[in-house]
Amino acid sequence: MRRDRERRPDVPWEGSISDAEARGFEIDATFMKIGDGIRIGFLKRSHEHNQREVDHLAFTIDGDLISLWQRLTEVSVEVIDLNSDRMIIRDPFGMMLELWPRAVLQRMGVL
Repeated sequence: MRRDRERRPDVPWEGSISDAEARGFEIDATFMKIGDGIRIGFLKRSHEHNQREVDHLAFTIDGDLISLWQRLTEVSVEVIDLNSDRMIIRDPFGMMLELWPRAVLQRMGVL
């Protein structure tokens, strides 16, 4: 799957990314779905970006963010950012985790 920077839903998934961009789409991410439960995302970055470590992991969650936020703060998990669509937390080892409710991703056409 591919994501257009403008989040247009009719992004072609066949052919190359260059083909999609020639049709007017600006592809800023591609996603690989493995079975029903795993999706790996690759975000487009500038060529001078040379990160060699994992920046963060993103997960789909069932349920709502406010209930999860309440539970996580009760057990002293650091919440870095929270908005109506997603939450970013830091796990006990320092890794950032991005949490997206399934309903939000379905609305966006990603799932």
